[in-house]
Amino acid sequence: MIAGLIGILFIGLPIHGHVNPSLALVRELVRRGHRVTHLLTVRYHGKVEDAGSTLLPHHLDLDIDTIWLSLGSIGTAHKVLGMFRSVHRRAREAIPCFDFVSNDSIFLSGEAPAKSAGMPAACSVTSFAVNEKVVPRRWPTEDWRLRTCEAISSEKA
Repeated sequence: MIAGLIGILFIGLPIHGHVNPSLALVRELVRRGHRVTHLLTVRYHGKVEDAGSTLLPHHLDLDIDTIWLSLGSIGTAHKVLGMFRSVHRRAREAIPCFDFVSNDSIFLSGEAPAKSAGMPAACSVTSFAVNEKVVPRRWPTEDWRLRTCEAISSEKA
């Protein structure tokens, strides 16, 4: 268990619908005296700093809010995978400066650096209320998610 004021690293997916829900929590953590940092693209600089967080930028800035529309293309899939690898490397470098990691649930490699450092972590889930008519059961399984996370985290830096 962590006692006292801590440094928290938020590893988020650079999509407004995933960043925005973290901001109220960030404001409260900062109000209580904790040091909060977001690992995101520079596009979110003003938004996270307005909440009291510091931006730790990663340098692969995709227009992720619209890229999902073309995920069927292999080029787009490679760009997204490249983003995940880039963020994973950056997180691995930064983690020693923090006490706790919070990662977005859709960010496949978000928890791996914390786990390998033996650091406590939590996963945030941003989701619309859905049912099987909106989200079909054929979506990737948890097993797929874990295998992908392992593949990304085993990449050489």
